[in-house]
Amino acid sequence: MSVVLRCAGAVPLEAPPAREPEAELGFAERFLIWALRRHMLEVRDPTAAHLLCDAFCAAGLTRTWDAFDACGNLLAAAAPGLIGRQDSAMGPAPSAPEIALLQATALLQAGAPAPAAHALRSVLPPTLARVMADPLAAFARGYADRGYLLPIRLELMQAPCAVH
Repeated sequence: MSVVLRCAGAVPLEAPPAREPEAELGFAERFLIWALRRHMLEVRDPTAAHLLCDAFCAAGLTRTWDAFDACGNLLAAAAPGLIGRQDSAMGPAPSAPEIALLQATALLQAGAPAPAAHALRSVLPPTLARVMADPLAAFARGYADRGYLLPIRLELMQAPCAVH
């Protein structure tokens, strides 16, 4: 601990707060994580306000809603505890499954379906990863078409893969 001398005496100097991992995420990444968490909340709790469809419309993502909703419903049905264990707000750092879904979406936007499938298989059961491939690809294309481009962050992936 460092000490700063002042007129009143020695006062401990606190270290600057550590940067939160989610603070380094861009808007498109933060929106997608929020939407995934919110979707799980709305599926789990029927009394929760249904905000997602309106949020997608407000963000100019009306055409991507059906594909996103299909992905969210598949996740909720086949792997209900995988996403959304945190509060639906962007509080805790993204979980490994959320990072894998971000990466898969980014890889699909970049035209790399094989590495995207690898990212999905790293956190999802094999059948769910296969069934989610088409709606996630449709969502990724629509998301990119509206200017929501996700960066490929290979350093965050749990298992290495090659981008061809």
